[in-house]
Parts: sequence; structure tokens; C-alpha cells
Amino acid sequence: MILEARLKYLKGSLFCPFLFLLLLNSCSSGPQWQQLYGDALGTTYSIQYKGPKNAIQPAELDSLFEWFNHALSTYQEDSYISALNRRDWPWIGNNLTSKYRHSDTALLGTMMRKSIKWYQRSNGAFDPSAGLLFHLWDSVKRLEQPLDDSLRNWAIDHRGFTVETINDWTKAFLSDSLSLYNFNAIAKGYAVDVLAAFIESKGAIAYMAEIGGELRVKGRNPEGESWKLGVNQPRIGSGLQSIYKVIDLDSGAMATS
Repeated sequence: MILEARLKYLKGSLFCPFLFLLLLNSCSSGPQWQQLYGDALGTTYSIQYKGPKNAIQPAELDSLFEWFNHALSTYQEDSYISALNRRDWPWIGNNLTSKYRHSDTALLGTMMRKSIKWYQRSNGAFDPSAGLLFHLWDSVKRLEQPLDDSLRNWAIDHRGFTVETINDWTKAFLSDSLSLYNFNAIAKGYAVDVLAAFIESKGAIAYMAEIGGELRVKGRNPEGESWKLGVNQPRIGSGLQSIYKVIDLDSGAMATS
């Protein structure tokens, strides 16, 4: 009898800790706030998200950014946009059998369509096809020399968004052999949109995704408040000054640069 009583007590004392651990494990398997940081697209990225534990792996993000760089990076000689800008048709032909062939053409097509849309809406003020002018401007800036008017006008004459290209973007690199394209102004923002969609596909219910100052948020931050985003507000007076400003955002996207 004494032995049976002791066994019953032992079973009960074991059951309670087991039940506690089971409840603790069920709680920890719910959505949790997690953070990821790293390098991407020539700058850095940071992610905070509330979702399943370890739902997003750094290797997955590296792969995502790799696709973007291979398609649109003007800093990589072996990118799709770099090859097109130098009209390297043998490279383009070989790329048709690479693992990047679909992502390269898809991302380039998206950049072209979006750029043409905003080129038209801004009456030409936004023009990623003026890459030759960008290149010249960078060169004279490094040399600390002014840009010659005749050279500037020559570069302007070789912008790529002609009527023919606007009507059919696939002719972008055929209409003018000297035109260059640079989508850095919108590629990073679009990458944030793609990153946000990826985060949501992993079950995140709230997040902040940022690449080099371009970001998108959804829901509330870990403190249950609106996301607090710091931006520099330039002021022109006695020299260029900037005032730090904090903006509240619950959902949406913005560029803080």
C-alpha cells in the first residue's frame, strides 16, 4: 500500500512539470518577433518580422538578392543589364541557358514598364534611359571638372526612351547603340516590395523590411505601436543642413533618403 501511494505521488509530480513544458512549448511555437541583418544590392538590409520561428533563413534572402543583382546591377560586369548596355550579344546568348534567364528578363521587363510609366507621367524628368549622362556626370565629378555643354547635349541626344522604345520596350537596346540604362532609382524600392511579399508568404503577420533606406512596413512594431521612421529633412540656408524627423507609419512604404 505504501509503495502504491508513493508511485501515485511520483506519477502526479512528474505529470505537472510535463504539462508545464507542453504549455510552454505550445506558447513558444506561436508568432514571434525576429530580426535579420545583412548586405544586399550594394548596401545593407534589415528585417523585423512577427511570424513562425525561423520561418526566414538568411540563405533564402541571399538567393533573392542574387537574382536582383544578376539582372539589374550596373556595378557588376556580369549582370544582365551590364551586358545589354555594352551590347554583348554573345554573353546574352549564353545567358539564355543559365538559371537566371527567366528572372533576368522578368525583372528587366518590370523595370522598363515602370520606368516608361513614370517617364511619361513626369514629362521626361524621370529618365533611367539617360545612363550615358549619368556616366559622364560621375566622371567629371571624380575629376572635379565641370561638364562641357557640348558633351552634355551629346549625352542627352542619346537617351533611350524614344517613341519607338516607349511603344515597345523590347527594342530598348536596338534603337540607339549608345544609349545606356540605369534603374538604380527604382530597383531598390521594387526589391523591397518583392522582399515584403516574400516575408508575407512565410506567414509573417507584421514586419518592417528595409534595404538601404527604402522600406515597407505592415502592422505594429514589437511594442504594439506605429513604426517610428527617422528621415533627414534637408534645409538650405548657410550651407546644406538637415533636420532629423520622425514619421509614424502603420502600413505602406517610403524612402527615407
